[in-house]
Amino acid sequence: MLEQIYFQFEVVVVNDRSTDATSAVLYSLGQKYSNLRVVESEKSDYVGKKQALQLGIKNAQYDYFLLTDADCEPSSTHWLSKMASGFSRCDLVIGISPYYYESSFVGKLVQYETALTAQHYISFALAGIPYMGVGRNMAYSRKLYQESSGFQDHLHLPSGDDDLFVSQVANSKNTELQIHSDAFTFSNGPSSFSAWWKQKRRHYSTSVHYRLSTVLLLGSFGLAQMIFYLLLIPLLLFVGNFSEDILMSLLIVAAAKFILQGIAYRNITRRMHQKNINLLFPLWEFLVVVFLAIIHVQNKWAPRPQKWN
Repeated sequence: MLEQIYFQFEVVVVNDRSTDATSAVLYSLGQKYSNLRVVESEKSDYVGKKQALQLGIKNAQYDYFLLTDADCEPSSTHWLSKMASGFSRCDLVIGISPYYYESSFVGKLVQYETALTAQHYISFALAGIPYMGVGRNMAYSRKLYQESSGFQDHLHLPSGDDDLFVSQVANSKNTELQIHSDAFTFSNGPSSFSAWWKQKRRHYSTSVHYRLSTVLLLGSFGLAQMIFYLLLIPLLLFVGNFSEDILMSLLIVAAAKFILQGIAYRNITRRMHQKNINLLFPLWEFLVVVFLAIIHVQNKWAPRPQKWN
């Protein structure tokens, strides 16, 4: 991040109540890089990183912000210039932040769900309905931040610095997508199934605050997926009870669904350099449909997670 190729920039790092050697590492980096600005956060009762982001924005000397997390790595030294190029037309730039490929079960599950989420918010933005971005790779102007009162409306929630902020400020005219591979940021995904589950519970705790139109559109997609598999399971169990013509028609419909979906999914995974998970994507889709349905029910009836990790 400190060695990006750009004419003038600073890297603002908010040391948010760390208990390890972060301060020493930042001090050492500051001896080498004059464009590193370190901000020490204060004690806070808030969970999540919104207050730390507020502090970083307050102390930033420039009026355009490119945000990411401490565990993220830009895909190239042109990350900053690619993301900043969107400011020539808009005040909000949404990027992509894939996870590094992991061959484990959890790794492939995370890869699929992350690519699906990216497919959603990219497609919605292209259709003129931007509703979210990822805090690991997004940019906006100070003007947009101040005019929208920042994170004040949802400061009490552990998540939402990216999706809820975008949801409240974005429209078809002020939002730009940046999907060039040089503008990615990469990080390691959750290391275990329980860590992924907690992360998704936290992420989905903010979805109830989306615009009603977005909730209906996303909900209809999830409902369609669920109905498909609810109908597919009895079809496979009672396949002998159908006539040959009916069975063939149903199989053609199911095959058409997977083929068309596979083509669309292949495009997004290739662009995100996640093509290793294309094989058996219907399996990952089925598992994600089941798991996310359970998470939504759990968030509805059980206390929502209040810790960041």
